[in-house]
Amino acid sequence: MKHYRLATIVVMALALAGCSKNPSKPTTPGMIMGTVLDTLGGLIPGTLAGATVTTDPATDSVVTDHNGRFFIGGLVEGHYAIRVTKDGYFGSLASVPVLSAETTKVTIYARPRPWLSAAALPEARHAFGSAVLGTQAYVIAGIAIIGSTTRYSSVFSYDPSANLWTSTGLAPLPWYLESPACASTGGLIYSFGGSTGSNDTNMTEAYDFLANNWSTKAPMPTLRRAMAAAVVNGKIYVFGGFHANTPLDTVEVYDPTANSWASCAKMPAPRGGLSAAVVNGLVYVFGGSNGVAECVDTYEYNPANNTWSAKASLPAGRSYMACAAVNNAVYLFGGKSGTTAQGAVYRYTPATNAWAVMDPMPTARYSAGAYAINGRIYIFGGFNGTNSLTTAEVYNPLADPGK
Repeated sequence: MKHYRLATIVVMALALAGCSKNPSKPTTPGMIMGTVLDTLGGLIPGTLAGATVTTDPATDSVVTDHNGRFFIGGLVEGHYAIRVTKDGYFGSLASVPVLSAETTKVTIYARPRPWLSAAALPEARHAFGSAVLGTQAYVIAGIAIIGSTTRYSSVFSYDPSANLWTSTGLAPLPWYLESPACASTGGLIYSFGGSTGSNDTNMTEAYDFLANNWSTKAPMPTLRRAMAAAVVNGKIYVFGGFHANTPLDTVEVYDPTANSWASCAKMPAPRGGLSAAVVNGLVYVFGGSNGVAECVDTYEYNPANNTWSAKASLPAGRSYMACAAVNNAVYLFGGKSGTTAQGAVYRYTPATNAWAVMDPMPTARYSAGAYAINGRIYIFGGFNGTNSLTTAEVYNPLADPGK
């Protein structure tokens, strides 16, 4: 895991005993009693356990306990610079006065970095299907390019609370596919279309976690791959994509209850490798490729009246971005520009129709998966322009105010 510094937001010192009239001649050592708190929660809210506390002038280093507390005794009177460090946190110094025979209490509020590492994927892959079921993230099928090319049908699940992958025992997708679109609703995960490597498909498959099996559903009307899927009111909308390298403006909606498809208003422009997310019942569609170059378009689709409207453009043209919505904002990660994998992160706020540039991903990539779980966004796998990746990183939107 990378080492980061921890930012001290507030330091509060309070002398617990009366001041000596002659503090320049100490006879009894002083003490610092402190607590380190995590202001934004990090991955575990509350006090910050396991942080290392050092001082200047140097004393013995200590580690905060499970309540975030620490004690440093035997201190000569004077001012001490306290440094607190822990992986995944910013850091700075706090100046604390110590008087002879007195205990100084200090509370340090810590700010986590926007990015942390997570357990790596069991296998490198990109262009897989992504879905969240409950609090579990699923990686479905996909492709790996590390010298040679391999297509997969296997399924992985990730438990954020344990930072643990399960790669055995899960029923594989019936097909070896790259670039399907996946979504979950009604306790099932649905996989649509994708490419076998030689042909685009229109297959619809549903995964039942409890039964651990896949079942075939009504096929999409349109053969395609690299499209985007979004769920509104229990129905799954599938946008754009490619067929035979031609970008599509097709929009179709699948009704799981009726196991049937219907056509919707076409997108304002054909796009493949696009991204989509839902905020307050509206679908926002971003970027993608028109077959020649990456696009900056942002469109809003209203399923209630089946209409489209143009919104503020992306800061830069991108395709194959990972995308997730948290706290009524949409975050887009990385993507492809020409042949280059990008690491930029953008936030779109529908309420203000405005973009912000966020802290970049530590690992530039495209065709990765993004999963919003408990206010965090997990980014798995992807392609760096040369090889498929096992990289997994966790983004904390609350720790990143943006620019």
